[in-house]
Amino acid sequence: NTLIGGTTQSRDFPVSDNAIQSQHGGASDAFILRFTQTSGEQNYGSFLGGNDHDSLQSIAVTENNHLYLAGYTRSKDFPVNHPLQTSHQGSLDGFLLKLENLQLTYGTLYGGSSNDLIYSVAAENSSQDALIAGSSASSELGIQPALQSELAGLLDGFITRIASTD
Repeated sequence: NTLIGGTTQSRDFPVSDNAIQSQHGGASDAFILRFTQTSGEQNYGSFLGGNDHDSLQSIAVTENNHLYLAGYTRSKDFPVNHPLQTSHQGSLDGFLLKLENLQLTYGTLYGGSSNDLIYSVAAENSSQDALIAGSSASSELGIQPALQSELAGLLDGFITRIASTD
């Protein structure tokens, strides 16, 4: 299968009957599409988002075909499931979602009081942990232990591991 993700403002986007979210939620929504490898036909599509701007930036696939999706959101009602962070904290917060069999099994926001964006995700196959990287303007992002524990500029990069919920 081939996966494509991104951001759309389309209200008639090709979603599947079994989509996580079948309706467009806000100004822009993140999306994921899956196509068969042999025919190239779409066999899955879903919106992902809340009532404002949502952007999918990265997809990682584990060896057992679990999907990690990462990006950022301005939506105060972004869908979470067993979250590390339950509520939206800043203007923009990062998000990390885990899908098993195309069903949302884990979803969390990630951010402090300012703009925090996740640009990349990688999955560690042995532990099923997610490794995320992005940028932060928040002084209280809370990464521990940290090589750099305080914000050193207007915008700093971060890399952190989110332990698997399996």
